Amino acid sequence: MAVLQATTLSGSLFRTSDTVTITNSTASVDFSDSDNFIINAGGDFSFDWTVTGSNVGQSGTIIINNTADSTIGSLPSITKTPDGAAILFVTSSATTSVLSYYIAATDKVLVSYIGNFA
Repeated sequence: MAVLQATTLSGSLFRTSDTVTITNSTASVDFSDSDNFIINAGGDFSFDWTVTGSNVGQSGTIIINNTADSTIGSLPSITKTPDGAAILFVTSSATTSVLSYYIAATDKVLVSYIGNFA
């Protein structure tokens, strides 16, 4: 990890996204791999997070592309939503949704969800 001190950046930053493959009905997101992730969901799955101390302060997005009807199971217990509310994921085929996150601590991933971009 590079630390920039007294450096000015101008222009656009190009950020890459890692594609997460769903294996055994689990989308395993290792936050050390990237800031942004893409999941192409073709069926039911749950999330699993891997968070380390070096991820604290990291933020990014997880794009969920439903290529077929897909039901998302419960989020990992370290995931926190506004007011502790359950997320009502869009499950229809041919939809795209965004899960934005901020890692506040190794046991606290703050998320917000916007679904059904058309």
